[in-house]
Amino acid sequence: MWMFPGKILLCHSIIKDPVFQPASERTRRLTDICSLGPPPGIMCDMQKETESTTRVITVDPLYPQPDIIEPAATIIREGSLVAFPTETVYGLGADALNADAVRRIFAAKGRPAHDPVIAHVSGPEMVADLVASMPTVAQTLIETFWPGALTLVLPKSEQVPSAVTANGPTVAVRCPAHPVAQALIAAAGTPIAA
Repeated sequence: MWMFPGKILLCHSIIKDPVFQPASERTRRLTDICSLGPPPGIMCDMQKETESTTRVITVDPLYPQPDIIEPAATIIREGSLVAFPTETVYGLGADALNADAVRRIFAAKGRPAHDPVIAHVSGPEMVADLVASMPTVAQTLIETFWPGALTLVLPKSEQVPSAVTANGPTVAVRCPAHPVAQALIAAAGTPIAA
């Protein structure tokens, strides 16, 4: 399986798309805000939005080192944003159970509030906090295809902030196969919306 390389960038500012060329006014705006060249992977702490400090760190993409992942997990737990690789794209993520943190994703990306985000989990055990019910077919799909690029849309639980679901009754849940994403979600101890 192809996956993004093991470099990540920690920053205290807004970020630009790490891989793709700017394709819209939104990405051009984000590119202008962050003057850094495109790193292969990034993590971003938006706790101090008026200051900008950036640090590139390297993590083994197949066996992420816990001591390198932990600072990013702490950023998530504190309600700030982290950009992280999945097997398909980079996600700008926040604690999926923290409404204020999720709203920071929308603000940073200029994403419309009517466009829901996906809650990323480290495994099936995390799904229980996110869904009101688990149909048998969903359980079968999880057992067959997770971790991987399968997103399930299920009835949301009361714990899921409306910002995640764009005020809808369902939540999109995914378990990414990328080892860095897996390590980050597990270390944060919470689903990550992205």
